[in-house]
Amino acid sequence: MFGFSQEYETKKNILFYLDKQEESIPSQEMTEAVGNVTNQTIRKYLLEIREDMSKLYPSDRMRLEINRRSGIQLIRQNTNFDRLIEEIYKDSIIYDIFRQLVEKRHFETQPFCEEHGISLSNLRRKVKDISGSLKSEKVHLSIGRRVRIAGDEASIRLIFFSFYYAIHRGITSIDFIDSREVLEQGAQICRYLYLEPTPTRVDLLALWLFINQKAIQNNHLLGKNTVVKEFETKIMVPSFLEAFEKEDWHYFLAILQGLELIVMDETENFEAEHDNKFSEATHCWIELFEDQFMALDIVSKENLTKMMYKSAVLDSVWPLAGELYTFFISVDEAELQELYPTFLSSFDQFWTDFTRKHPEMDNLFMRKRSLLYSFKFISDSQLIPTFSVYLYSNLPVIKQDQIKRYLANQLKNEADLVFVDKEKSADLVFQTEDNTDLINEPSHLVTLSRELTHQDIAAVKKMIKTLEK
Repeated sequence: MFGFSQEYETKKNILFYLDKQEESIPSQEMTEAVGNVTNQTIRKYLLEIREDMSKLYPSDRMRLEINRRSGIQLIRQNTNFDRLIEEIYKDSIIYDIFRQLVEKRHFETQPFCEEHGISLSNLRRKVKDISGSLKSEKVHLSIGRRVRIAGDEASIRLIFFSFYYAIHRGITSIDFIDSREVLEQGAQICRYLYLEPTPTRVDLLALWLFINQKAIQNNHLLGKNTVVKEFETKIMVPSFLEAFEKEDWHYFLAILQGLELIVMDETENFEAEHDNKFSEATHCWIELFEDQFMALDIVSKENLTKMMYKSAVLDSVWPLAGELYTFFISVDEAELQELYPTFLSSFDQFWTDFTRKHPEMDNLFMRKRSLLYSFKFISDSQLIPTFSVYLYSNLPVIKQDQIKRYLANQLKNEADLVFVDKEKSADLVFQTEDNTDLINEPSHLVTLSRELTHQDIAAVKKMIKTLEK
């Protein structure tokens, strides 16, 4: 997205993949996991990542160990990748192009090329990559004597917000912006809206505020019908935002609420929430969810209705299809699949049925948002499968009870184990003695040590995975 080359996404994938590993892995395994690059390229990226990491973090907080014999291992303690990811993306020409555009919406071509040591043809390719990644008639980048961004003003502001949110999450780590004044105003907005002015919230609001104020300062104004008419608020423009018109304020709040970055009941419009272009899809979503999972209570239905309404507001500014909004909603489906395969399988069926009836909703942003709402709505018991279990053991009953409780606790994120009194009614059979020759061995038998170890737990997990297929 935004015209960044595959290198940047690959480096992020490397970091997140290594972060999930419990021990060193061979470079070839890393290459196969990341895909689409050679082993030589992976090694080059690893060396660059290690160099950046050594500049940004003390070695006891984060370091990358690369050893030809033992493999590659990431050590991370009480920190995250934020600063490192910022550094990776800031090193790109794309980042500097956006810096110039957010400041003035245009910049001189020749001086930029000379300053960055690139050819005009290279800059043309970068501009074309950015413009192509946006894929919208609302916004266009052009290059001649100057590089310009032009088009729908609401869309341009949202593009800038998405770009800097994706890299920085807030304003304080953007080194070319003097953020002191806008941070103070961000805190004022929190108090004005009766929101707790936490540092992270202020940081985020200040970023969005800066983008809007910079646009107004450069006389790039919003149209009178920027935000759908259904979005209304009785909250007046605060007096300390002197440059803001009513349209700017409504737009400012609409995007924050649409993306669910803040929650404010004061701006809700009951009629619009229940009668908008996504209302029919909303009713279908609820109906299919209840068929696939469970009945929803009134509060859950209202939450889902509000979410769909907010999505409709966003769609009026920039189409939900594409990647622009996906930076605001991070969901690792692969991880959820590993943790809750039964739930993901059910959700996939639900989403297939839903998008078949409403193909206009079939985009990555709505899928992720719907996945998170589904995860929120369902009960704990629906996240994991239930298995009846029979235990063969000649240990004292009190010890058997301890084994049962230990197994249930260790596997609570994998399955709900219900121990039964008859082997015939069991999905799983455990034994603490090797009685394979004495019993009619069921297909789903696991022999356990009397003193359970991680090997036993791993064996049970493996069997559960088999049963789920």
